[in-house]
Amino acid sequence: MVRISNIVCSVDLDCRIDLRNLAKTVTNIRYHSDRHNVAIWQNRRIGGNCLVYAKGKLVCNGYVESTEAAKRRLRCNARKLQKLGYPVRFKKFRIFTISMVHDLGIPISLPDLRNARYEPEIIPGAVLAIEDVRFTCFHSGKIIISGIKRDEDIDLLVFPTICEIFQIMNKRC
Repeated sequence: MVRISNIVCSVDLDCRIDLRNLAKTVTNIRYHSDRHNVAIWQNRRIGGNCLVYAKGKLVCNGYVESTEAAKRRLRCNARKLQKLGYPVRFKKFRIFTISMVHDLGIPISLPDLRNARYEPEIIPGAVLAIEDVRFTCFHSGKIIISGIKRDEDIDLLVFPTICEIFQIMNKRC
């Protein structure tokens, strides 16, 4: 079963945020003005990590079940900022990347994968790149999929590629 392991997404809030004041009023936030102009906010109820930029941009990452759940997570963080008095408006929602994990249930013969880059001295897996999506296949049967930008890529690239890898391994047996 293919499952989402991480989604990184962002939204523009259309307002400036005083990070120093935010760090003083909100718990579970780290802000070091001398290093960089971003605050790292971890809210256990909402989940994941949220980067808050002074220009009014939020970037969230972490495990969620779907892109809709990731959007809800951003909305919850924006709502918390709104309750603190910032005039936020949810604009320009964007997904940077979706990462997924799959276990084939059978071992993978890495040299048998067509069009895959397999260099065991560098990484113990074979890397298969289709468009911007990368499939890192390991001998144990685990596949890590990264670089997905849209939900449509899951149906158009991920599932057919996993089926193809499974068929290659079944023909080999």
